[in-house]
Amino acid sequence: MSDSRGLYGDKNFPKPEEPDSIRCDTRTELEAKGCAANDIMDPRSSADPVKDKKGQKQLSPEKVTLYLRPGQAAMFNVTFQRAKGYPIDLYYLMDLSYSMLDDLINVKKLGGDLLRALNEITESGRIGFRSFVDKTVLPFVNTHPKDYPSVGQLTHELAESNIQPIFAVTKRMVGTYEKLTEIIPKSAVGELSEDSSNVVQLIKNAYNKLSSRVFLDHNTLPDTLKVTYDSFCSNGVSLMNQPRGDCDSVQINVPVTFQVKVTATECVQEQSFVIRALGFTDTVTVRILPQCECQCRDRSQNHTHCSDKGSVECGICRCDAGYIGKSCECQTQGRSSQELEGSCRKDNSSIICSGLGDCICGQCVCHASDVPNKKIFGQFCECDNVNCERYKGQICGGRGDCRCGKCYCNPGYEGSACQCQQSTDGCWNRQGSLCSGRGRCLCNQCQCDAGYQEHFCEECPSCPSPCGRYISCAECLKFDKGPFMKNCSIECQSLILLSSPDELDRSRNPQTSRKCREHDSEGCWLTYTLWQVDGRDTYFIHVDQNRGYPKRTNGAAIVEGTVVASQLIGIFLLVIWKILTHLGHLKENKSVKKEKLESPGEQYEEGGHSIPQAASEDTGWGRRQSPLPIRQLQLLTGQPYWAGSGHLVLILTLLPIPTLLLKASPTSTQCPEK
Repeated sequence: MSDSRGLYGDKNFPKPEEPDSIRCDTRTELEAKGCAANDIMDPRSSADPVKDKKGQKQLSPEKVTLYLRPGQAAMFNVTFQRAKGYPIDLYYLMDLSYSMLDDLINVKKLGGDLLRALNEITESGRIGFRSFVDKTVLPFVNTHPKDYPSVGQLTHELAESNIQPIFAVTKRMVGTYEKLTEIIPKSAVGELSEDSSNVVQLIKNAYNKLSSRVFLDHNTLPDTLKVTYDSFCSNGVSLMNQPRGDCDSVQINVPVTFQVKVTATECVQEQSFVIRALGFTDTVTVRILPQCECQCRDRSQNHTHCSDKGSVECGICRCDAGYIGKSCECQTQGRSSQELEGSCRKDNSSIICSGLGDCICGQCVCHASDVPNKKIFGQFCECDNVNCERYKGQICGGRGDCRCGKCYCNPGYEGSACQCQQSTDGCWNRQGSLCSGRGRCLCNQCQCDAGYQEHFCEECPSCPSPCGRYISCAECLKFDKGPFMKNCSIECQSLILLSSPDELDRSRNPQTSRKCREHDSEGCWLTYTLWQVDGRDTYFIHVDQNRGYPKRTNGAAIVEGTVVASQLIGIFLLVIWKILTHLGHLKENKSVKKEKLESPGEQYEEGGHSIPQAASEDTGWGRRQSPLPIRQLQLLTGQPYWAGSGHLVLILTLLPIPTLLLKASPTSTQCPEK
């Protein structure tokens, strides 16, 4: 049961068409529905303190019983009153290292003073002494390692044993131990003189400081329980919602109050915990009892209300075995409740009757709605008459009925929210077809099929081209050839052949035409035009009379172009080389002529001409003639080389160009006509 809700247990509530779930609501809502306040079961968290027994107690009450309802806090007060002469055990633990020798002598002399000082504080005081050595370096003690507890472990043990440590340390160690007292509650530190002569006064001051401050705390609890403290101290200081109580400057016989709040996050098992004032032996024992069930007053064996097949409990029928239903009216006939409930679910992941009805004998009985004019219906109570699209703030624009999330418009209206008057004036194309047969007219606008564009669903840029699909039809319709030649009228019945494009209505949208050029069965180019007729997959077609061979393949052109380019590049490079060589020869001839004028040389004849022999020089590898010997050029070109007096005649014979390059290839040729 929720922390803020109650249960109304009258057996005559609710009405037959209302769900039993409305029994559970806030007290305010239940009273508004006419429920009697005395019959509303609304258990609250509460605390029941137990009176203290006679005797001196600093902490009260001694026991508390809590009745916890999940989410609601139970509160109770704990009072602490510091008593005079409360029993004290003083345990003096001293370091007996050699460095503390002078202190040991003084402490032995001050033993009586310590006891007298303790008796001034309380009549029931005891004192004890013990020593330790806190050095592990020779020659003081043996060097076996010591296992020291952590500060957390030390704090826990001190609290469990109700011990308040007083650290008496020299001046240079005071700062270190003051930080330690921040971690260990109910601990104090005092500055000890070099010879420990002030130890008695140190203990008196530390005790007064410790006894005047009160910490209220509890032992460890499970995560399902949360405890907080509000501290109202005698010095006027208040601390709220703290994890433990804390009051300082507490005077003898002056009470201070702590308000304790205990909250359960869920239903918990019966259990107990202890609250104590640290440093004192008094405790408060807290017992927890869960408050998770309604204690109904109408538990009886009256079978009349439950069709004589069950008893009333908290206003609801608890049916006998073999019967179910609000009034135990349904016999299971061997079927389990899960099987019966299965027929009340839309699917396995749905809740019974969509959470809006009761499953009675395997059928949903829908609840009446609290919302005015709202009706819940459907096989699984999944429908209502209000959750539909609205127009101008009204369900279905006030022009239709809402059923299962969809508007059913009145005559003369349409649209998802009945927002439009029925009209098709804006949906007719130029041929007088509604949305071109490729959509529907809604709110005087075409809602086109996938791919087609508004306004009249005529164009479809994303649709695949129909050209390839109808090449065989174009061939058989125009030329009576191709794969469909024998059954052309059947295979191509969706095409209407035009003898001329002029036969087509000029008012037709030109954007709906497709120009096609495809290969027919004989390898000829076939050119034709398609115009889509209103509707789907019906076209007008006009096929050109002439057919043509396809152009040469791009592969052959690439090969031929590559060969020609390589030939031209070779010729160009050879011409450049010849020009450069000729310029070199001219320079060399000038030098030869000059030498000839100075010293006549030998001559030779070639081709009937007398040509001076070129000068030569010794390079160490034999004599080299310059310029390049003429016969080398003859051998290279296969033709005579004529040279003389600065004139150059160049005759080149190249390899023959392939016949393929010299032939002209026709770009098109008429294929056989019909």
